[in-house]
Amino acid sequence: MATSQPSELNKRYDHELEEKYLFNDETLEYLQTKLDDFDIECLKNVKEKSSTRGLRKTDFENYSSKRKLIDSAFIRLESQGLIRIIPDGTFRPYFITVRGEQMLNKL
Repeated sequence: MATSQPSELNKRYDHELEEKYLFNDETLEYLQTKLDDFDIECLKNVKEKSSTRGLRKTDFENYSSKRKLIDSAFIRLESQGLIRIIPDGTFRPYFITVRGEQMLNKL
């Protein structure tokens, strides 16, 4: 059984859930208050890499020195449904969700 590439899985996920799980404006405004500048930068970085193989936390050049900051940002983004993991073998890259796109458009 052949496995799909993360970009194919990402497209399938977005297509299947496009309309079903969108946030309303009130929810977006509330969640926006929970994000700081670093969270927003992480979300933008995930969006940039989502069209390829996704973003791993270790892709940050200063990951070892800022691990707690990066980990907490990704936890906030994932718990709000703005990003998700699509496992690729032993890698666990992050991809932006439809909700994440919606948040970036709001910002």
